[in-house]
Amino acid sequence: MAVTFDGPNKRILITTVGTYTVGEDIYSRWKDWVQLSDNMKYLPAFGVTGGDPVGTANLDGYFFLRTDHGWGISAPEASASGDVVLDGQLWPVVPGATYLYAPVGAFTVVFQTILSALAYKVVTGSGVTAQDKVDIVEAVWDEATGTHVDGGTFGGELATKADIKASASTSQDQAITGSVVVGTNGNGSYLNTQVLDGSNWKIDESLSGLTAEMVFNLPSADHKPGVFSLYARYGGNPPEFHYVDLWAYNYSSASWELLQEQFMPGGFTSMATYTHEYYERHIDRSNNDEVKIRLVHSVATYIVGHYLRIDYAEVDSIELITAADISAQVWADKEEVEANIKKVNDLAVDGAGTTGDPWGPA
Repeated sequence: MAVTFDGPNKRILITTVGTYTVGEDIYSRWKDWVQLSDNMKYLPAFGVTGGDPVGTANLDGYFFLRTDHGWGISAPEASASGDVVLDGQLWPVVPGATYLYAPVGAFTVVFQTILSALAYKVVTGSGVTAQDKVDIVEAVWDEATGTHVDGGTFGGELATKADIKASASTSQDQAITGSVVVGTNGNGSYLNTQVLDGSNWKIDESLSGLTAEMVFNLPSADHKPGVFSLYARYGGNPPEFHYVDLWAYNYSSASWELLQEQFMPGGFTSMATYTHEYYERHIDRSNNDEVKIRLVHSVATYIVGHYLRIDYAEVDSIELITAADISAQVWADKEEVEANIKKVNDLAVDGAGTTGDPWGPA
């Protein structure tokens, strides 16, 4: 069987249909071709393992076509149709890569490969493709929540949105104190931010800029972080250079953390609502569940007349009501419930003259 090699195009050309033993008819012929002329200048077409002596025989070799170098095997451009049978352990170096090419012309030639039943393809890594991951994610998130209710599972913990909404309460809390850190107090105070009524706390800029600080307390340690909300306006122009940033104190790092740059744009002539989430790291659980917020405008060039007006500010927090909370409350009231039932049963004496106390003897 004739096989030729095209080094520049990295093709092994099968010239006629028939059966080819990979080791003898293709691999060995490639080794012969490499030694001719200057063919060693081309990237190698094969990698090989095996061929070692085992008793009186040799362990069959595994031949790896260097598809990573671009090598492939082309079928013959033959007028007669037929099959090209490749007999031997031939594998592409790049898994799944195309390495068998049909004839260019209008010919009917089919490749067949014969692999040993003892050959194993070993997949390294997880073997999970990118599409597999997409399918898995969609299957998990599209699964009905009703099938994920087992105790101790993430599905059971998440439940449904309706369950969470029904078992949670939201608290809106206003500042317990406030101060002007940078700038001057124009009029009012943080007390004017506790009710949405058009009465403002006005802070005027100074040469160093403007910083207003507000301190909030969440109702309890069971309240989880939510959203900081502000109804205010900042009078500063031009707005692309003059705006207000939002900061929160990070109790984990013991430093102020920038939550959002340009939280409030400048140039606005009317009041507007601005919101942003805060997180667990912004709550001091050891100090009455404290949250500290700053509104900051740092200026390189001071412009007279810039100011911040705050009509209302609050932090939202969420309290989740768990089954354990309900159970604890029920058992806390057990003695009172028992006493009330006892009173009722004492008034309903049965025919035998005994009380029908379902809780047993008092």
